[in-house]
Amino acid sequence: MKISLFLFVLFLNMANNNLIAQDNLIPNCNFEKTSYCINNYSDFDALLDWDKPTSGTTDFFNSCNKSIFGIPNNFAGYQKSGTGNSYVGLFLYNKEIDNYFTYREYIQAKLKYSLDSCYQYKITLAVNLSNCSGYAVKNIAICLSEEPVKSVKSILFTKNLTCNELLLKFDSKVIIDTIGWKKLNITFTPTGKERYITIGNFMDNDSTQVVKVRTNGSKQCSKELKKVAYYYIDYVILFKE
Repeated sequence: MKISLFLFVLFLNMANNNLIAQDNLIPNCNFEKTSYCINNYSDFDALLDWDKPTSGTTDFFNSCNKSIFGIPNNFAGYQKSGTGNSYVGLFLYNKEIDNYFTYREYIQAKLKYSLDSCYQYKITLAVNLSNCSGYAVKNIAICLSEEPVKSVKSILFTKNLTCNELLLKFDSKVIIDTIGWKKLNITFTPTGKERYITIGNFMDNDSTQVVKVRTNGSKQCSKELKKVAYYYIDYVILFKE
């Protein structure tokens, strides 16, 4: 009996140690922590632990928001949150207007601690193509860097960011699912010292793998959204393997 009890306690300790070892390095990984409830517009600053590395208008959606930035109905379509009451939205591609600009949006966070080149890590991302999008892309990527990645010019029509450090590209097909959340996974070994994660499309339009899709939304979809690929992101997980 004492031996059985000892083995049981030992098992619990091992399980707890494993959970600690599998600590998610992403703060506010499912975008649930906010400083206040937004009820009439999109205010990304209310989202804790995440930042916009460019002057692009990255969107934050929450079920307590009764405007066009709510959940499940919003300006980009209809989608329930997969893990709680929140998610974010990014423009990952736009059809150029007279070759004038390439517009991109990103999200960025500081990891709980720097990565170690002695270990492998795994990133999991949940994404969904908005109903109103007229295009879909493959080029959802992650940039891991020692310092924050920022745009050079503070302009609204921000072009794609350049990742000069570790750029991770998911091995997936063009993501066209507008119903369920698509899980993207990648396992990698860092160079070491990476402390920031930036998510978006780091390619220009010529280098982006894109397909035209049939808009699956209602009359609420604007003509502008039919010229873009707009994606929701529900959660981000980064574990040490």
